[in-house]
Amino acid sequence: MLTEFLKSIRGEKALWETIITGVDVCNFRLQGNTKDPFIPISLQPLHFEVFFCFAGHVVLKQQWNRVVVVRKQEILLLSEVSSLYSVACTADLAGILVSVDATTAKESLYSLCRMMGDLKLNTFEVKKYMDKQDGCAVIHGSSWVFSTFSEIVKMEDFQKSRYCVWKSVELLFLLSTGTLYPKDKDNLKISKVIREEINEICNYMEMHLDEKITIDYLCHKFYISPTTFKKYFRSIRGQPVYTWLSHKRMEKAAELLRCSSMTVLDVAQAIGYASLSQFNVAFKRHFNCTPRQYRNRSDSIGFCLFPKE
Repeated sequence: MLTEFLKSIRGEKALWETIITGVDVCNFRLQGNTKDPFIPISLQPLHFEVFFCFAGHVVLKQQWNRVVVVRKQEILLLSEVSSLYSVACTADLAGILVSVDATTAKESLYSLCRMMGDLKLNTFEVKKYMDKQDGCAVIHGSSWVFSTFSEIVKMEDFQKSRYCVWKSVELLFLLSTGTLYPKDKDNLKISKVIREEINEICNYMEMHLDEKITIDYLCHKFYISPTTFKKYFRSIRGQPVYTWLSHKRMEKAAELLRCSSMTVLDVAQAIGYASLSQFNVAFKRHFNCTPRQYRNRSDSIGFCLFPKE
């Protein structure tokens, strides 16, 4: 899939080389076209791809409304494309693609395994894992991924390509042994990239409290899958997305009631409520009093630290 796409832009943007028989590697950086390019959905039988993402995003839309997003310092492992109906990438996409023809590369991979002490790859376990992912898996959130990218950034380009081939074999081994992720997934380390992404989304929500905000909208805007977003948001912020957003809206409403002369309706609209009655219900649930009662109490005790407008 990415192989066909990158071969169509062969040149300064995409530099190909054959590392071992049956294994081609492409080190590329797109030039930033005005439109995000769409990628043809195709993968030859008995081929698979391992993509190490250095910049940008790849967005893969599957059947059943599942969205898979590959971001900076994440790895895409692709063995099947039948579940995909749309694939696109951002115009700044960059990384290294390891494209493997499993039939041709069989002897080469066996030679590598023998060099590593007759290492055994349980391909049945790898296939079972990939079947659960519908042939499209994003590898992230583990210490192995973090250390892999930490080492890549230190290398020259010609070293990076060979290193990614080596790490691709190691990835297959980890998947075949079930040791890539710890059994307790709640204890997975959250990468700096994911934390920054979640913080960026939180900052956006706080700056747009007056707008209708949905998880689907945020995921589309920031190229993150809903499952990943909700999982890591709760882990980082300690509560679900909508609970956090509701608290932020109520905090902002309380500030405006204390420190401005805006009407209650204006305050409601400023935090995204079109209905005054809905705002009153939500506010009373949060503060155990109505907005007007809250404002009157604040005035009586001089609660505001800033002069009203």
